[in-house]
Amino acid sequence: MKITEKLLCFEEWQRFLAYKIAGGHLSKAEEKRLSEYIENQEYLPAAKALNNGGFFSLPEAVQVNKSSSNKKRTVFVFPEAENMVQKFLAFQLLEYDYLFSDNLYSFRKDMGVKKAVTRLLFTKGIQAMYSFKLDISDYFNSVPAEQMLPVLKASLTDDDAFYRIVEAMLQNPYALIDGERQTVKKGILAGSPLSGFLSSFCALRKARSMTFCSTAMLTPGVLAARLCMASALTSRNPFFATAASIYWILSISLGRST
Repeated sequence: MKITEKLLCFEEWQRFLAYKIAGGHLSKAEEKRLSEYIENQEYLPAAKALNNGGFFSLPEAVQVNKSSSNKKRTVFVFPEAENMVQKFLAFQLLEYDYLFSDNLYSFRKDMGVKKAVTRLLFTKGIQAMYSFKLDISDYFNSVPAEQMLPVLKASLTDDDAFYRIVEAMLQNPYALIDGERQTVKKGILAGSPLSGFLSSFCALRKARSMTFCSTAMLTPGVLAARLCMASALTSRNPFFATAASIYWILSISLGRST
């Protein structure tokens, strides 16, 4: 069954709910709301529209405060019914987790910072290794979607309908600002439940295209590479840890196609 077809399956929605509860991802209020949403089949209008060639509606561009900073960042907010559908799709996309390297820890199934830190702590000779970290400002909204989409399409060979939906969402240049449609820089839409999965595909594209002394994600000896909003590489080679991080950041920030 294709991912878009699963949107119409009540049993798949129940499996999604069970996963969220078992993982401790929901507060009591969120669990109650999601249970009601599924029980009342509130997902059906959006699910039917997407399966009949429709697309997600325009998101609202909202300015929110960044943690530990006076700066603001833009996130894109979809109507509740569509946001729930995107969360469900993100859950279904876990089946593609095998595509990513085992030292990519961001937005992964059963992965995360804790696992990365644990791996580092139990690494023999860690005190003799070097680490380099860089942040990308406004990463999600500055990713050149046109460079990431070909990798996504090549990987989702069994679900053209889902790819069509994502492609339309990313290539639509408009969002709502104070209720009015305006052209905005969207990238891979920070705030969308699908943005984490898409950021991993951006990392996958760069991993495949890097020609500079191999890639941080695939090179033996590089123990941790978060490579989403922040790039953190740990290696026994200080030159590689520094130079590979700089190359990675520049290639993404400048939209370089290598």
